[in-house]
Amino acid sequence: MRSWLCLLSLFVSNCEILPNREMTPPENRILDGNAREALLFANTPSYLFKKLRNDGAVQAVGLEYEAGQLMEAIKRVSPTVYESMDSAAALYGLLIALSFHDGQEVAAYFERVATSGLKWADDIARFYATQRRLQTVVTVPTVVWPASVSVVSNTQPSSSPNVVDVQIPRPKVESVGY
Repeated sequence: MRSWLCLLSLFVSNCEILPNREMTPPENRILDGNAREALLFANTPSYLFKKLRNDGAVQAVGLEYEAGQLMEAIKRVSPTVYESMDSAAALYGLLIALSFHDGQEVAAYFERVATSGLKWADDIARFYATQRRLQTVVTVPTVVWPASVSVVSNTQPSSSPNVVDVQIPRPKVESVGY
């Protein structure tokens, strides 16, 4: 009995019971989410872009893999894009996962994708460029104590006699591009 348990423990310790995430290609990880359903129900490129940007598997792939790895995966999947629903879903999912990255190399890649002839690729590239340029910067004024504030009302409810409503200036919001 003991030798059987030793043999079993050796077997289990040398084998992986769960798949190793690092060895799983990103195109397979994309299919763990809802990429197929998003592609199946998409009637506009904006719907597809939004659905895939919000998909957990696409977000995970976009954050866990480097831009170069995603570009290589796109290159692997591209020749088979019209062969199956899985290939098409993986390709669009990889493109959207790549949109979580920034930089000149990624921007140039999306410009090339726009002219590739892939359906909606030009729209996806445009959405990427728009999303990349629109970045909201919020500046909050520094409050130095004692702060000067405007008293809006000085009502003192019976339950909280020390409550005073104050108005603090709103932060300035600016949109900036690259």
